[in-house]
Amino acid sequence: MDEIQLIASYIFAGVFNLECILKLLAFGKYYFWESHNIFDFALIIGTDLGILLTAAFPNFSIGPLAALLRAFRIGRILRLVRKIIETKNPIIVEREEVVEDLD
Repeated sequence: MDEIQLIASYIFAGVFNLECILKLLAFGKYYFWESHNIFDFALIIGTDLGILLTAAFPNFSIGPLAALLRAFRIGRILRLVRKIIETKNPIIVEREEVVEDLD
């Protein structure tokens, strides 16, 4: 794997782990009531296991499984971007309504 790709993979894994920890602290056991959180948790555990196995056994390769995990992580990033966009739209609409009310 290219060194830049490996570093990017570690960065994304770190960000997703941090997000998971913060959500677990915020929601507690209710974190697992949402199916997408369960999926994210499983994906994070799988990614972390892959990183640990590769670090412990340098000749060990998870090959196709790594590609599958990367595809799911890309999907997760796209879903996160979509949520951010959806969250910003109501705020923009609210501001426009406030401006219209002032006129």
